[in-house]
Amino acid sequence: MFDSKKVWKGIRQLVNLKSRSGATPTKLLVENVERNDPKSMADAFNNFFANIGNNLTKNIPSVHKSPLQYLTAPSKDSFSLFPTTTVEIENKIIGLNANKSTGPCSIPVALLKAIKHVIPVPLEIIFNASFIASNLASVQNTPWLMLF
Repeated sequence: MFDSKKVWKGIRQLVNLKSRSGATPTKLLVENVERNDPKSMADAFNNFFANIGNNLTKNIPSVHKSPLQYLTAPSKDSFSLFPTTTVEIENKIIGLNANKSTGPCSIPVALLKAIKHVIPVPLEIIFNASFIASNLASVQNTPWLMLF
């Protein structure tokens, strides 16, 4: 099961969310006019961030080409898909390091290793079926992706 507390604890460790004293600006220079009252500064920030997309768009030149014209011919052998096997999945589980993070679903590595003889069969079915059902596999003569 997904443990959101663990995820947010990890995010907080990576990103320093502690407030910094003195980080609030005391004045802004907007269009050569100095603003130092909080309401005027807040309005200036709001105006800037509310309009930045439109202002940047004005500087992008208009192009009258289809995006497809920028693509080159695909390389015939650039991407390969292969069905996975239970042996391959079990070997990947055996190779997991118990000292590493458990991933987004917080499944302990010890648990995965305890069920390493049972879980590869349903995983093989799921992995291989997902490629058969995908648009990639529906293209004629498309090889399979090697999952691991």
